[in-house]
Amino acid sequence: MEKALVVDDSRLIRKSIRTELEKFSYKVDEAADLTEARKKLAENYYDVVTLDMVLPDGKGLELCREMKYEQKFEQTTVIIITSLIDDSVRIQCFQNGAFGYFLKNSVREGLGVFLQNVKDFVSTCCFSGMKALLVEDSKLQRHFISGLLKKSGVTPICMENIESAMDLLKSGSYVPDIVLIDYFFGSGKTSGEFVNFLKKDYNFKNIPIIAMTVSDDREVRNSLFYTGVNDFFHKPFDVEEFYLRLRAHLLNKILLDDMEKTNKLLQLQAITDGLTGIYNRRYFYETLSKEDSRFRRTKEPYSVILFDIDHFKRINDRFGHILGDEVIKEISSIARSLTRESDTVARYGGEEFIILLPETDCNGAYTLAEKLRKTTESAVFKGISARITSSFGVACISETRCSEKLVNLADERLYQAKNMGRNRVVGSETIVK
Repeated sequence: MEKALVVDDSRLIRKSIRTELEKFSYKVDEAADLTEARKKLAENYYDVVTLDMVLPDGKGLELCREMKYEQKFEQTTVIIITSLIDDSVRIQCFQNGAFGYFLKNSVREGLGVFLQNVKDFVSTCCFSGMKALLVEDSKLQRHFISGLLKKSGVTPICMENIESAMDLLKSGSYVPDIVLIDYFFGSGKTSGEFVNFLKKDYNFKNIPIIAMTVSDDREVRNSLFYTGVNDFFHKPFDVEEFYLRLRAHLLNKILLDDMEKTNKLLQLQAITDGLTGIYNRRYFYETLSKEDSRFRRTKEPYSVILFDIDHFKRINDRFGHILGDEVIKEISSIARSLTRESDTVARYGGEEFIILLPETDCNGAYTLAEKLRKTTESAVFKGISARITSSFGVACISETRCSEKLVNLADERLYQAKNMGRNRVVGSETIVK
């Protein structure tokens, strides 16, 4: 059961608020002044605190401010109860960290409903696991906004100056989902430099930036958008509006991230083989073209190994296509485990594989092919009682000076390996064996 503390010097008002809150299942404590309220707050946690604007021993806003400096009450909903609402009262409430305000003569008509609506609304803004970077030099505002973010499930990291925030992001250890930043800082700096930094870095391009300002100046608002912010809040802001905008920007961030993930997946699917997860023939030729261009510039040699599984049709006929696919996957895994990160292992078609080896001469390529052959020959394939072998053709760019002829030469040598009895490597006649 959620707990509420009602602070008011009028017994009648306290009773009225208690009755309203109990309708919505709050367990209610009462305090007639700030001294009693502070004592109860020291001993208990409250989800909701209603504070009279003026109390016998001080102002309710004083206690509101004190609470917002305490991490214990960061997520406590503080409602100011007042007999008068004007712009001055509204500004005072939010400057001191109040969640909202309510007229005394309207308590019976809707305080409980208001709090329930707040709970329901915040629950629709639940973004558990998402992160916010809050850059604000006012400690009170940091606590207040941090509490609002936590209510919606967002985990904030708070910074009091631009330099600390930039250092954090430059470290690469933290990428927020949203940034909220004060426009003016006590040092005389504005957030423009920080916003420019974010917009220029690819890693932060999808992150929404919300600036916060006390200025009503139209030029200031325009300058915010010119620097690249996505939105701004005018301080003091309405809490409901805060959540509406927060939800809109975070939902948009989620959508952009999902689109980016989908595009990356589609790009990956376009260059990889669906069965084995290694690169496909198309990607091999794209990489071969780039490697050949590099060879023209640097004269660094590169080689190609083309190989296939011996008598693969017999394997399929004897053990079935499902186990045949498992053999293909296992051999592709062997090839990846024996090659470097800079090498390109691709499925060339059916049971054929091709490997591009940058900065590798004929001898180096032959040595790797022989290692692959021996590893395949000695491997145990689940469900397969027969020995699995492969035949290899090896060619180096120094032999052909042409990438297209290089692949053709490797193919010819693979054909020779099969004609010579299979389970062997055929390379250049100049290879020292």
